[in-house]
Amino acid sequence: MTAARTMTILLLLATSVALSSCAGAGTPGYARAYNAGRFSTALREATAEAAVSTGRDREEAALIAGLAAHALDDDSSAANWLTPLLNSSDRSISGRAYAGLGLIARDRGDNERAAALLTTASRKLSGDDAAHASLNAGDALEDLGRKEAAREQYQLGYSQAKDRALQATLTSRLNNQRWTIQLGAFANRRNAERAAREHAAEAAGVGLGAPFVTPSMEHGRRLYLVQVGEFRSRAEADAARSRLGVSAIVAAADDS
Repeated sequence: MTAARTMTILLLLATSVALSSCAGAGTPGYARAYNAGRFSTALREATAEAAVSTGRDREEAALIAGLAAHALDDDSSAANWLTPLLNSSDRSISGRAYAGLGLIARDRGDNERAAALLTTASRKLSGDDAAHASLNAGDALEDLGRKEAAREQYQLGYSQAKDRALQATLTSRLNNQRWTIQLGAFANRRNAERAAREHAAEAAGVGLGAPFVTPSMEHGRRLYLVQVGEFRSRAEADAARSRLGVSAIVAAADDS
């Protein structure tokens, strides 16, 4: 089972609490099977329930069928079950469907789609479920080279998390972050190198060292960023930027 699929289990650990179709009669068997890691049983029973149910009862069964299919590496079936649930009027069901499809996109290497789906999931869910979605959205954004956006998701996740282990994971992501001053972004590497040379004297004058060029991907487009300095906190980077006295922004540094 991949790390993303393992996270699916963590993300939906509270499924039995969320499901209410059998209020007063206990948690549905397919939900108990899913939470116990018996995914084949969960898929079989949820599929049978979805075939004879309507309304929210069917949505709950379809959700478990989709998540169980994902855990069993059948992402095509998982997507077929989960996609119709994106429009559910129940935020818990819709949010978990967004999360499941986001993790499928991560498995397929489509981090742009994964980030969008998981960010939406985080807004719809609450507590640790929302925090797991934010964590995975942040990781997808990291893989896209969008460091600041990733950090925002990690910070959001930390504010949502109740579980201490999850808080520790998010803290680790945040503590590894470094900051830099970005002097410009260019589609052409030569233009970026020229800008780095032009700003060299100003940077040296305030003790920041030589500007450098680093490649990045933004929305599927290759850019060359001109940056200078590396700082342990955003406050340090902001102070250095104001000393520099040029048009620049503070940005998350690339860890690669």
